Parts: sequence; C-alpha cells; structure tokens
Amino acid sequence: MHPPHLRRFASGGFQPGTRLGPIVVLASLVLAALTIAACGTSQSSSSTTVRTLPYTAVQGTAPPITTPTVMLNGKSYPVPNEGPAEKWITSQEDTGQQVIYTSKGFLPAWLFASLNTPIIFTNLSPHPVTIYFPYVPLSRHTLAPGASFSYTPNQLSFQYRATNGDWGKAQMGVFQR
Repeated sequence: MHPPHLRRFASGGFQPGTRLGPIVVLASLVLAALTIAACGTSQSSSSTTVRTLPYTAVQGTAPPITTPTVMLNGKSYPVPNEGPAEKWITSQEDTGQQVIYTSKGFLPAWLFASLNTPIIFTNLSPHPVTIYFPYVPLSRHTLAPGASFSYTPNQLSFQYRATNGDWGKAQMGVFQR
C-alpha cells in the first residue's frame, strides 16, 4: 500500500522525481504570472495615472545637516553629531546613536546602533513632531522644535516613524564607525 500522499500517483499519474513534475509547476507559475499581469493592465485609457504614497517624504531624502547649529523659529539649536570627530549624520544610513528629525524626514533613514545603548532622537524641524515605534507599546513621544528624547531598545531592530508618515529603521549590533 502506498502512503496517503502518494496514492494518486500509483494509478498512473505523473510520478514524483520525474521531469514532468517541474514542468507542470513551471507552467502553472507562468500561467499565474500572465493572469496577474493581465488583470493589472487596461487598454481603455490613453493617459497615465500617477499614484502618490500617503506620506510626505520618501525614506532617505532628507539632506544631511553640515552646520554646528540650526535656526528654528528664531532660536539657535545645536546639531547632534557622532563622536569627538564631529561626524555629521548622513541621509541614507549611518552608524551611531543619534537620529535627527528634519522637515524633510529622518537622518539617517537606516541607523546601525550599539546594543544596550540609548539612541537619542532630536527634532530639528520648525514644528512639533510625534515620533513612535510601531509594535512597541507606549512609545509615542511628541517633541517641540529642538527637543530630544532617548530610547534604549530591547530588540535587535525596529522602525521609527513620525505621525506624518516619515520613517526610518534601526538595527542594533556591534558596528564600527
């Protein structure tokens, strides 16, 4: 007697391990892809519709701040940097313990931070911003312009978001600058 999952093959259908099995799977995948592609196209419209995402800034679009201070609403605030060499925080990815929120998004968009060390979030936009971490309870922090808060994560990675939709991500580990 054949095991239950092989009984249908005992009646003369295609056998596991033969070349027919992979061909059937490949043909099924191609047919599924063509069906999905056909559902997504329309021949009735000659104009192009551009859809925008519901958030204001795309990850990593905020330019780095390369001055020691910024003016926000007529008041000067120091710009956080990484370490004694005053390394400015870059747009896309950076190593350190600082995240800056600007009117154009987060610096950096992807932070590589040390384990068990606080990460400092600073608002250098001219408006108050609420920063939170999805999936972390009680993690909403509303910051006035120039204000900061620190967060010591207990997970190896997390996202940071602003309520207007800007976002970034952090990964903890042992990283070198």
